[in-house]
Amino acid sequence: MQSQDEESVVSEKRLCLLCQLVYVGSTRICPTDGTPLVIVSDPLLGTVLPEGFRIISQIGRGAMGTVYRAEGLEGGEVVAVKVLHRSLSNDLEPVLRFKREAELSSQLSHRNIVSVDSFGILDDGRPYMTMDLVEGVCLDKLVSREGAMRLERALPIFIQLAQAISHAHSSQIVHRDIKLSNVMLLAGECQDIVKLFDFGIAKIYHEDGLPSEDDSLTVTGQVVGSPLYMSPEQCLGQPLDNRSDIYSLGCLMHYVLMGQPVFTAGNVMALMQQQVSNQPRVALANSASSAASEAIQSIILVCLEKMPEDRYQTMEELCRELVKTQRLLASGECETKNHKVA
Repeated sequence: MQSQDEESVVSEKRLCLLCQLVYVGSTRICPTDGTPLVIVSDPLLGTVLPEGFRIISQIGRGAMGTVYRAEGLEGGEVVAVKVLHRSLSNDLEPVLRFKREAELSSQLSHRNIVSVDSFGILDDGRPYMTMDLVEGVCLDKLVSREGAMRLERALPIFIQLAQAISHAHSSQIVHRDIKLSNVMLLAGECQDIVKLFDFGIAKIYHEDGLPSEDDSLTVTGQVVGSPLYMSPEQCLGQPLDNRSDIYSLGCLMHYVLMGQPVFTAGNVMALMQQQVSNQPRVALANSASSAASEAIQSIILVCLEKMPEDRYQTMEELCRELVKTQRLLASGECETKNHKVA
């Protein structure tokens, strides 16, 4: 039995003004950067979910929801909890999209995809989902901070991403929002470990082109996605299949290796028009292997073909080409080393 003072400490919320993380409990100093915390109010902090997790801090906010860190009351297991924004909870479409994200993500089990474990409703009526807590750096922040990435580091990231998206495609799920900010990198022993997340606008597709059961959430001609990465057919509001994700991955690879997007424009409509009509230019520099450099440029250009039938037809096909390029890069590095020794 807790005393009134103990209960107030458990429910007290404090914010770090430097890193923007919110904590609940007796913490007075931010464990991340040592900054004194200020008292704030977030009614969800301290909330215990039916799954036995207590929400202890806020770790991020997106367009659809807020993500919290939660710890198990027994055993100390840590998970992430995503809660739909209150401003969206009275709108049927975002509620249904949030529910669909949980349903589709829970169908996927892959080492490079953030898995969703459960879906529920809070006492205030808002939906939430619990998922793996991954703590790393988002790819967009890394590229923003460090600029264009060397091919040696980038290729394993691209391969893992292709494998993750291929897994989703095997369940007839098209992500529709492949972009840098939806990719988290964790530190591994030899290379980065990729975690793909946010299936908020993902949908089921059919190879025969027939409408899917969830098309009621997408009005014909409606455009959803991130214009910097959207395929021409996505920009035009046309039906999509797995090849749209292949185009988006091509945009992502270009951004990572060049340090800038394929196209830029002063407004969204002009940018989408470029995705539909303009031909991309790829000029990779600073690669250890000219053969590997030429190979990845060719791969990106195939991904960015305007017509879906001119691109790689499956993510497995693209992945095979990326693996071949990785081998080319490795052989080029060996030749360089041997030449230096000689």
